[in-house]
Amino acid sequence: MSAKIRAGIIGIGGYTGLELVRILCAHPRFTLTYAAATSENELTALFPQLKGVINCAVEVADADAVRERCDVVFLALPHTQGMAFAKELAGEVRVVDLSADYRLSLENYEKNYCPHVDKSGLKSAVYGLVELNREKIKDAKLVANPGCYPTCSLLALAPFAALIEPKGGVMIDAKSGVSGAGKSLKATSHFVSVNENLNAYSPLTHRHADEIRQHLNELAGLGGRDLNYAGGLGAVSNLKENLFEEEGAVNSNLKLDAGEIDVLFVPNLAPLTRGMSASCFFTLREDAGEIDPLAVLREFYAGERFVRVREEPVAMKNVAGTHFCDVFAMKRGNKVWVNSAIDNLLKGASSQAVANANLMFGLDEGAGLPVLGTSI
Repeated sequence: MSAKIRAGIIGIGGYTGLELVRILCAHPRFTLTYAAATSENELTALFPQLKGVINCAVEVADADAVRERCDVVFLALPHTQGMAFAKELAGEVRVVDLSADYRLSLENYEKNYCPHVDKSGLKSAVYGLVELNREKIKDAKLVANPGCYPTCSLLALAPFAALIEPKGGVMIDAKSGVSGAGKSLKATSHFVSVNENLNAYSPLTHRHADEIRQHLNELAGLGGRDLNYAGGLGAVSNLKENLFEEEGAVNSNLKLDAGEIDVLFVPNLAPLTRGMSASCFFTLREDAGEIDPLAVLREFYAGERFVRVREEPVAMKNVAGTHFCDVFAMKRGNKVWVNSAIDNLLKGASSQAVANANLMFGLDEGAGLPVLGTSI
């Protein structure tokens, strides 16, 4: 029997922490050996639904304890807090960071969050969007788990990145369940505010717009890199062979100019517990040729277990509780609409984090990942 791989979770008290516990409980190789939060507790006191399933002491996070008891640690901490632990653990324990601390260039990070305290880690971190960066993840010591909105949006847009007319940019209308706001109490996430309601928040200013913009331009070869894409459907194969090929591409300092793709991003809060959907709109380049958007998706995601190309617009219920991303696309003239859906807590956070860890330890990418949802 293969030896167990010791896994820790720092920030276990949130929704993504709970989802990590659920996945690790059913995982064939990972075993939870360390659980930490801001104060001491019992795991079943934090999550009563785990009684009779798993229980352990929840400790105050300590880097020395992680070194002693973990082979990999998941940092499920708020933005700006993960980098301090990752820096302290550098090179000693493999890290999957679920915060935004290693997803962006230094310029974009400090524009949206705060001064970065681990510039060396930021330079070496690998962006953990599995379908697009699988080979680099396998050798990584520190993986930046993508945000939920960027995961949903980039998986929709990646197959078309080289075909998008930069002058027109991309418009993304996305909707998320309330769990995406986390457990902290806010007036906007109270039941009476959310129930029977739908509203945009941070329109055109949301921090995830820069994450989407940065990585979309890298995929399109417009972030200071020359990947020599051809137009038309042939560009799809070229694109996938070259994704994030250049060392340090995740950290290129993008400055939007006339040749780069702008992203207008509007997130919406939906009266749902979990789930996320993105509608992405763009104009094709003049030299893109005649393309069938569904054929582009099928070719790009051929052989991908966890991206399902649908024949009709996607539904959040079909992915809730799973690691799947469902995608659909259609066009009218040179205008394209791509529609995607994920579970914001799983594919958009915890199950993607475990998929990254699976690759980092040479395991099957899908080991332990949920494929059967609970919706009816």
